[in-house]
Amino acid sequence: MKIIKIDGKSMKPNIDEGQYIMTRKIRNNQIQRGDIVLFNYQNKMMIKRVIGLPSEIIELRDNSLIINGNKEEETYLEQRKTKIACMWELLDNQVVLLGDNSLDSLDSIKFGPVNINQIMERVFIKLWPPRRVKS
Repeated sequence: MKIIKIDGKSMKPNIDEGQYIMTRKIRNNQIQRGDIVLFNYQNKMMIKRVIGLPSEIIELRDNSLIINGNKEEETYLEQRKTKIACMWELLDNQVVLLGDNSLDSLDSIKFGPVNINQIMERVFIKLWPPRRVKS
């Protein structure tokens, strides 16, 4: 387990810059859609939400998330705000990772799908400030 201070705005409003989180190592690539994960991108640890899972077809269009042809409700967001349409046909070892603050996030929209082996840890609790503690 690690305690990490967030540097950046890509996960707002769910995780704020300066907030502390606790993470746990991923075992056997056990991730689910909606998990918030830490992964390595260009020798930098980044935090994003798992949106697309291996072997799925993921689309972003008209501010909506579409998975395998079905519109997906994103209960953790008021509304997805995307300026461009994207589509990914994921291989069996790839995931799509997006920031909750889609207008201010370096994520799969810009760098494409991520190999699942790049995911190092999963956030399991928000620690600080106390008013934002959540698991």
